[in-house]
Amino acid sequence: MRKKSSLKTLIKDNKGFIFIYLTLVTLATSLIVASVISYNYLISAFRSQFNNGQYSSANNIIINQQKYNPVKTLLINRDLQKFLRQFFDDVVSSYDNKELGENEALFLVKEVESYGFFNEDIQSFKTSLPSIKESEDNLKNGIASLNNEKYKEAIDSFSKVSLFDSNYKSALEYKKEAFNNYKVSIIDKSKKLAEDKYYTKAIDLINNNLGEYISQDKEIEDLLASYESDKKNYLASTGKNSSTVAASASLPVISSSNINTLNLSSSTSMLIYVNKNTQKTYVYKGSKNSWKLDKTFSSSTGISGKDTPSGIFEVLEKGEWFFSEKYEQGGKYWVQFKGDYLFHSLPFAEDKKTIVDTTLGKPSSHGCIRLDVANAKWLYENAKKGTKVIIN
Repeated sequence: MRKKSSLKTLIKDNKGFIFIYLTLVTLATSLIVASVISYNYLISAFRSQFNNGQYSSANNIIINQQKYNPVKTLLINRDLQKFLRQFFDDVVSSYDNKELGENEALFLVKEVESYGFFNEDIQSFKTSLPSIKESEDNLKNGIASLNNEKYKEAIDSFSKVSLFDSNYKSALEYKKEAFNNYKVSIIDKSKKLAEDKYYTKAIDLINNNLGEYISQDKEIEDLLASYESDKKNYLASTGKNSSTVAASASLPVISSSNINTLNLSSSTSMLIYVNKNTQKTYVYKGSKNSWKLDKTFSSSTGISGKDTPSGIFEVLEKGEWFFSEKYEQGGKYWVQFKGDYLFHSLPFAEDKKTIVDTTLGKPSSHGCIRLDVANAKWLYENAKKGTKVIIN
């Protein structure tokens, strides 16, 4: 009969196996401890970045770091939800205590919302805010206007939908649909006018309704250019002297000595002439063949590549202020004569107080015609719609 092996004998016989086993256990324990430490560092870094307003950096930590950490896989959703829940509750409390304004609270909540937790609570908070309620009303009004083919009203309503509204992306799609329908309706009307040789009315219709989109929409830009060309050819074929001069690309330099020999007329008792060579704007008063120089202003037209257009135009719309996000500057007392092209003051910063460029007397604008502030104000107050504008 075999004797049972003693414990010492078992250990002796399996010493190598036990060593390997203990080594593996130690290694696994070390890996787990390292993973936990690494994960704790990650979640701490995320909290720090998020609390400091570095939201993109915080999100990048969660997405790109420690992708294969098993502890992260197990715990990240729980810890994120716990942290963001507390952050969200603090935002709501701060708003209720009037420590945060509405827009600031919405901005912070939007960052929390992007992680997809407790969206019902977030939506409930957002819809309790006045600006979101107003935004929802604008969306409803826009949809109603769109369905009733009131496209301009629809565009205005959709433009007022808040960036923080959950329906903001839908509003952009609706706005695009409304604009496309609006553009088609205006273009169709203009084509009917052009077919009847009412080119000026067709051009004015587009400028007055689609003027702000001309530079961003090649279809509108090309159509307007075709009307200008057709108008020029039509006037030349009919032999109408005053109109032919107005449409001619070779219109002579205008001065007090020749203006009353060119059969130039205006819909008002004013005519504005801009000489790009002298960088001056001349204001004449009177009527056809009886014009008298009234004002001379130092000007600045467009730089090379952003030239001020030459031709015959009319005063279209006016306003006291505009600001261009693209160029980060604005202007006071603007007078529109074609699309995005305006007479306006020297350029101001967004604060409406700081003049950012005082250059006059040489090209320096992005295509508009700059004037001294006082002169821009005078033109804004005195140039009526329909006043003829000649530029060469």
